[in-house]
Amino acid sequence: PPLGSVQMTGQQTIAAEPKTTAIGPVDEMVTYIIAANNLCGGSDKSLAAVHILGTIEPLPVVPLTSIFFPTAWPTTKNPELGLLNGQNDLLKDTVAGFNKFLEYDPDARIKLVAHTDHRSSDDYNMKLSDRRADLVKAALIALGVDASKIEMVPEGETPQLDEAAVKQLEQAAGMNRKITDPLVHAYNRRVDLFMIPKVKPEQASKEVFPPRGSREVKVLESNGFPGFGTVKKLSVPLTAPAAAGQQ
Repeated sequence: PPLGSVQMTGQQTIAAEPKTTAIGPVDEMVTYIIAANNLCGGSDKSLAAVHILGTIEPLPVVPLTSIFFPTAWPTTKNPELGLLNGQNDLLKDTVAGFNKFLEYDPDARIKLVAHTDHRSSDDYNMKLSDRRADLVKAALIALGVDASKIEMVPEGETPQLDEAAVKQLEQAAGMNRKITDPLVHAYNRRVDLFMIPKVKPEQASKEVFPPRGSREVKVLESNGFPGFGTVKKLSVPLTAPAAAGQQ
């Protein structure tokens, strides 16, 4: 298609884009016709050929895994605690992939959707889910994500994953755990991550509860409220976003 005109002393920059869109090598010639006209009716044309060499690479993979929390954490008194070390390691992988993805899609964002189990009041659970989203946001910022790239959606206890949903998630992950009330509650104490690219559909994190075998997982799965000392020992030391002016 026509690329427009320029003045006699002007210039115009165009991007030589290949026709190939598939992942792999690119080796194409693109030809442009340059036409000149004057007021006396004269005209002339010339050709300019551009050789495009390169490779179309796949978009970086952004690992997205839901982040789980111990019962009732973070608390109002200690909003900076409750993100356990193993869960923070998952965020490190997410951030590494997301920052690479931004090189291809600078407008991509991350959305945090925070949940609680159904115990306690609606008001308490809404505030608890807000604190969980705050803490994951603080962790993402500490790991190198710009605060402007993160949005938060605290949902409290609604909606809940029920026993059937948890069983389906367990089977999909190849787990053989018995579906108990504590496990169902544990699945609901989480923050889901969504990556929102500029053009492609958003991608959701996998709601996979970690396999048993560590003290950390026992704390995550327990229906009981773990004490300050236990959570502090297992948690990543973070400054809550509200205290850091990042909320």
